[in-house]
Amino acid sequence: MISTFGPVAPTGQIGLTTAEITPVARTLSFTPGEVLKGFVLQAGTNNRVLLQIGDTRILADTQTPLKAGEQLVLRVEETGPKTILQILGDSHRETQKINQYLILSRSQPESASELFLALRQKLDAAAISAASGGSIGKDAQKIARLLDSLVFSPQTMHNAGFVKDYIQGLGLLLEHGLFRVLDGKARLAEAKDREGVKGGLLKLTALLEELTGRSGAASREQMENLSGLLRQFQGSVTAIEIQQVLNVLAQEEGRPYFLSIPMQFPDGIRFQDLYIERGDRRAGDAVGNVSHRFTLFLDLDILGELMAEVQLTGDKVRCRLKCREETTRLLISSQLPELRDSLEGAGLKVEEASCHLDAQLTQLREEYRREHTIDNREALSLYA
Repeated sequence: MISTFGPVAPTGQIGLTTAEITPVARTLSFTPGEVLKGFVLQAGTNNRVLLQIGDTRILADTQTPLKAGEQLVLRVEETGPKTILQILGDSHRETQKINQYLILSRSQPESASELFLALRQKLDAAAISAASGGSIGKDAQKIARLLDSLVFSPQTMHNAGFVKDYIQGLGLLLEHGLFRVLDGKARLAEAKDREGVKGGLLKLTALLEELTGRSGAASREQMENLSGLLRQFQGSVTAIEIQQVLNVLAQEEGRPYFLSIPMQFPDGIRFQDLYIERGDRRAGDAVGNVSHRFTLFLDLDILGELMAEVQLTGDKVRCRLKCREETTRLLISSQLPELRDSLEGAGLKVEEASCHLDAQLTQLREEYRREHTIDNREALSLYA
């Protein structure tokens, strides 16, 4: 068990000089039952430790000896004047589910792309009608149309809020908190109120489970088709949940959010990498503005590989593009004045809008993926 004293200012010494670490003004905002990931920054005498949870550093007492560098899975047991955190071990349901989804993310790296490929085909009206006798065809087509709207294409490219709609429409925000994502009862209850691909799939899955559970409800061929649809829908829900879990963990570890954006091309759909990095509130400028960073890797037919880095600080924006070919750089550079005018027309002050050559974009994209992978180290094997 861990008893916390509250957040602290930038790292100080632990042990005899603990009193020199001064509390900051804001208080902790934990919810009983909430599950968090923590990192032991320092371990001092008398089992006193300095923890990093999200972007907050917390001074705490622990009944379990800990070492600097250990990663923990913590559950909030009590809040108030004294906050109690339970260290979870591999035998706990929460830790097992974290491990399960991290393993799935590594073993099924293309699971997100299957949503827009295999699932989209399964949602074809004829296939759904043949399998279910038309009972769920309308709901399936609703999900199919929603999936189509989440692909960046000539039909959706003028939507200024495409990324926001993609996050909400896919269902990545359906639940709040890591383990509400994984709680079946909570998922289905919220799905009734907040639609999206995930919410729709959860309801279709429930209907299919009911149909396949009825004796004599369909012919043998129909039952086999229904079972195939059920497995596909369940796998698609899992694919979305993998993205949810990875991004919740990324937030807790101070890493960028990652989105795999589907983009339509004449030969099919390709997926582009978008990283969204929220700025540290403690690192704001003199008037409190925090810098947020957006990094997008593109693989296009004519322009080839591109990288766009955008930094937004208050109403100030910096935009730097990178490409591999000089002809591409010249073409993009000729369009930068129009980009600058558009950004200024939106009320932003453009501090930079430039395009540069970089022959190492392929390697840089792979480095980004490796650096922002959520790992699963042995530090999770801890028991209270």
